[in-house]
Amino acid sequence: MKFDDLRGVSQDALTSWSQRNAATFPVHYADEQSRGIEQINRAVCLMDEATQRNAALVEQASAAASQLENEAGAQLQLVSVFRAADGRPLRA
Repeated sequence: MKFDDLRGVSQDALTSWSQRNAATFPVHYADEQSRGIEQINRAVCLMDEATQRNAALVEQASAAASQLENEAGAQLQLVSVFRAADGRPLRA
């Protein structure tokens, strides 16, 4: 058998293999793409949940800061009645 004959056999084998597997490749790639999209969807859902939790924490921190500011003002009012020995008001 000559080299040119082997090249023809190899090409025939490749063509035959390609024809047999041509139908399964699109299905394989579609399945792989579908799994990839599912993973992306899960990741986006997790990021959305984390964003919502963070927004809730920011809202709570803002409310706590506002409450602390109000309490600090009330404390300043309470201590404003005290005076230093020379009669000057005490300052924070």
